[in-house]
Amino acid sequence: MRRLFILTLLITSPSSVAIPPSDRLPCYTENAPSDASSGPPCALKEIILNHCSTCHDNTRDQRFRRIDMTAWILLEDGTYGFPHLDRYGRQRKRADTYAQILERIESNDPEERMPLGDQLNTLDIEAFKRWMSEN
Repeated sequence: MRRLFILTLLITSPSSVAIPPSDRLPCYTENAPSDASSGPPCALKEIILNHCSTCHDNTRDQRFRRIDMTAWILLEDGTYGFPHLDRYGRQRKRADTYAQILERIESNDPEERMPLGDQLNTLDIEAFKRWMSEN
């Protein structure tokens, strides 16, 4: 009976339940006022979920530069941004994260360009650039 109870606790423990990326990344509609904690606009969130979140859904995987584009956190400097760790496990500054994202989505090199094996259309890239320049 004790083993069954422990197994039940493990299965139903909140920490063992994965939260879908669509629920972890907040967003705001273009018409609604936003504050820094609101995350990206919902239209950009859709681009992220459709093109980025498959690989960039945590900060543990070193192959993907330790950026989690499915979460939005309060950073040390009081701003908000994506969790993005350097090789020492320290959070990068939001400006550095944004610069790296733009560099990768605008790259002409298929080995460097994100998303891997694909390319965002011009409107999607412009949506990233516009939002990042406003934030």
